[in-house]
Amino acid sequence: MSFKNLSVMIKISSLIVILGLCSIGGTMFAVSMMKDLDVTLEETIQDDAGYLQLARLSRQIVDLERAIFKLAIAATDD
Repeated sequence: MSFKNLSVMIKISSLIVILGLCSIGGTMFAVSMMKDLDVTLEETIQDDAGYLQLARLSRQIVDLERAIFKLAIAATDD
């Protein structure tokens, strides 16, 4: 290594450092997006479970109303 090539080495080193910083920044961005995606997916799964439970409850209420109606019309004073 001679000192006359020092400027070339600095240029190459600076390019490598810039590429390294870009890759670190890209990795950090990807990690943050994956975390956001994980939170969103988790909320969606919880919400879907809530919607499923609400649909089942609604069906059970309809079945209960139907049973009450059947009891009301089946009862006679005869």
